[in-house]
Parts: sequence; structure tokens; C-alpha cells
Amino acid sequence: MKDINSTKEQDKMAEQIYRAYLNGEKIPNISLINQGITSEEAYQIQKKYLAMRLDSDAICGFKAGLCTSGAQKKLDYTEPLSGILYASGNYRERSVPMYPSGRMIIETEIGLVMGRDISAHIESVAEMKEAIDNVMPAIEFPDHNFADIEHFTALDLISCNVIASGCMEGIKVPAVEYDLNNIKVSLYYENEVIDSGIGSNTWKNDQWESARWLVNSIIDHGYVIKKGSFLLTGALGSMVTARKGSYRADYGKLGIIEFDIV
Repeated sequence: MKDINSTKEQDKMAEQIYRAYLNGEKIPNISLINQGITSEEAYQIQKKYLAMRLDSDAICGFKAGLCTSGAQKKLDYTEPLSGILYASGNYRERSVPMYPSGRMIIETEIGLVMGRDISAHIESVAEMKEAIDNVMPAIEFPDHNFADIEHFTALDLISCNVIASGCMEGIKVPAVEYDLNNIKVSLYYENEVIDSGIGSNTWKNDQWESARWLVNSIIDHGYVIKKGSFLLTGALGSMVTARKGSYRADYGKLGIIEFDIV
């Protein structure tokens, strides 16, 4: 077994993930390459991988994944996962290109927009609320393109930045006007409902606790969260496999996002 504690070995694994990204290849399952990997080591690989990606990209936000107990149970893990969102994948137009992998996912989310820079742990929900100016409907488009799709683990997800790829922001509104845990969303494909969800479908059944966990995890991994960036706190509904066509995510009073997968 390879010594994953070796900085050189971590560099090599991060390079493998980066080369797969550059070449449009499937994401290597790091847990199969080294079955002794720990979550701390997986986050080290993630950070090294992101150093390569961010040499020609930027951070627009941060994401939490694996936020529900059901999702965690499936992967034998006990807390959410954290990663960054790429500015290059923040789609501003209605048309979103289908990923070449054929494993594009659509997730309905709530975005929380930072009102100030954060460089230290958030200690309470009250403090978390104070740090957020606006909220918005949001969509994430992960790319579930593992080489071995049947045997991926939470550690594989961590290593490759929680399969982050693209996202889309809705219209921002003042956070104080909304009870985020009771926000409901229906996702339509060609005018038929294909998924639904609610804001409480996240870590500790609370959008604010999920946001606080995400902020603290990101700070622990050496980042500063900038004013104006946003947090995605986990999918409100299911992981929907993308098909080409027209979609509408209706969040009620929070707003609507419409997009086409082309």
C-alpha cells in the first residue's frame, strides 16, 4: 500500500485528478488506489488539486455535500463534505451545456450570500445569520464522473472537490424575509414535476447550521470566505440526472430559476 501520508504521494494523487479534468477523463477513485486514506488526507489532496485548478480559475462560492443522515449512511460517513465552486462554472446565461461525461447532475439548492469576509470560525447560528446579507434560489450541476461509479466513497468525493463543476444563481433577496428551513421547491422538466424538496433537508435539519458547518470547514482548510461569495448548503431534493431540455425550479416566494440543458 502506498504511503498517503507522504506529501509526494498526495501531490501525485492530486495530479491524477487534475490531469483527468484537463483531458476530459473519468475521475480516479482515490480510495481504490489507496485503501488506507483518511478524510484529513483526502482534504489535503483536494487542496493540492484546487491549487492547480485555481491557477487559471477563481472561487465564486463554497458548497456542502452529503448533508443528510440518509446520504451519509449510504457512504458510511458521519458529517457533510465541503468544497469550492468555480467562477468559470457559474453560468450566467439560460443555456447550460450538457457535460461530455453524460453524468451531469441537477440539484436544487439555497444560496446564502456573504455580507462580510469570514476568516475565523462562526460560533453560533445568530452569528451565522449576522454574516449573511442575501439569500437566493440556486442550482448546482455536479459531474458524477467517477471511473468506478459503483464503488465511490466519501473520501473520493472529498479528494475531487465534491464533484463540483457548475452552478447557477437566482435573484438575491434579503435573508431576513425568509424562513429558509420551510422553503419548498419543485423542479419541472418540460413542464412536468420531476423532483421536490424543502430547506430543512440538510445538516441538522437547519439551513443555518449547515451554513455554519460549511463556513467552519472551509476556514479549517485554509481559505478566507469573501464578501459577495455564496454558500450552497446541500440539495433540497434528489440528485436528478440531467437530460437535454427545459427546466424550471420554483421556490415559491423565494423565486424561480429557469434554464435549458443543451
